[in-house]
Amino acid sequence: MRAEALLLLLAVLLLAATGTATAADNTAPLADAGVDQTVPANATVYLDANGSVDPDGEITSVEWTIQTPDGATIPPECVDCRRTEFDATALGQYTVTLTVTDDDGATRSDTLYVTAATEAGPDVSLSGPNSTASGSNTTFTANVTGDDASLQTLTWLVNGSVVERESLAGASSTASFTHTFDSTGDATVRTVVYDTLGERGSATRRVSVSNSGGGGGGDSSGCYATWCGGTGADMRYTVDGTTTITDTNNQEGLQTYRDGDIVTIKNPDENPNIERGLNSEYRVDGGLNSLSDSAFESNEDENGRTGSSGSPTFSDNNSASSIVQDAVDSINSIIGGGGSNDDSGDDDSGGGGGEWLGGGGGGSSNPLGGLL
Repeated sequence: MRAEALLLLLAVLLLAATGTATAADNTAPLADAGVDQTVPANATVYLDANGSVDPDGEITSVEWTIQTPDGATIPPECVDCRRTEFDATALGQYTVTLTVTDDDGATRSDTLYVTAATEAGPDVSLSGPNSTASGSNTTFTANVTGDDASLQTLTWLVNGSVVERESLAGASSTASFTHTFDSTGDATVRTVVYDTLGERGSATRRVSVSNSGGGGGGDSSGCYATWCGGTGADMRYTVDGTTTITDTNNQEGLQTYRDGDIVTIKNPDENPNIERGLNSEYRVDGGLNSLSDSAFESNEDENGRTGSSGSPTFSDNNSASSIVQDAVDSINSIIGGGGSNDDSGDDDSGGGGGEWLGGGGGGSSNPLGGLL
């Protein structure tokens, strides 16, 4: 009996010794979270764990944890991806920890420190429309002032991709950039400037890109032309995302078309997004869609399309034939009608007088009769 007990004890000891030897033979993986970084506030920080290795096997999983400057814990875009990212939205130091696990279950961690700081480089401001239409040329302007050194380069990026780069010189500079957006949706335009000391400054502008069909320049106006007006509506045209409205009907506020309906822009002189120009002109940078809904009040428009001073208004209630007829009627109202003539030439009658020109004489089918 004692012999059996001794044999059992010996077997347990052998198993324990074998397990220990196996664990001791495994080498834990080497985690590599990357080098420490200093980035400007609100920058996107890219993380990469591909430098991590396992000397005697393979890494089966990774995990990222991020501690913010105020001590809170936030996840990156993908917690268990080898490559991921996060936005450093607050100033201070972020503690980024990478933990890797190998095929034997062993783990090891590495820490990366990311410091988000205020940019000490050139001061950059970026201006331009906040909405535009796809397929149209849109211009942005960067105003740059150097800090401790002369300016050197300026780079334009659209949606994170470099599209243009130019050289700068001196303590200040102004640069313009024109771009055509091919697709609709939200886009970002960013300019990054370096000085001769390698310090960087940047600015970003978000742009809403709408379909180029109808409205012109991003307005959801319901007009088939770049201008429209008429009885009850003031004259309006859109160029490069800026809508100019001229008060032609002397009514309170500005009357215009929006989504096919006539509306009034209330108190345009008090709206900070509307710039008053000369000759009763008002400029809306970014078009009507840049204004909030509270800036408008609805109007009744029985006809859906009206005309003023011989100028047709095209709204989305018009058919193609009515648009053509409106144009003909407007021309006749300005130059007068032509005379009528039967086949024999005996029954001729003159055309009616127009606003500018007289009607055609008897026997003449020329609508410009008063002129020719």
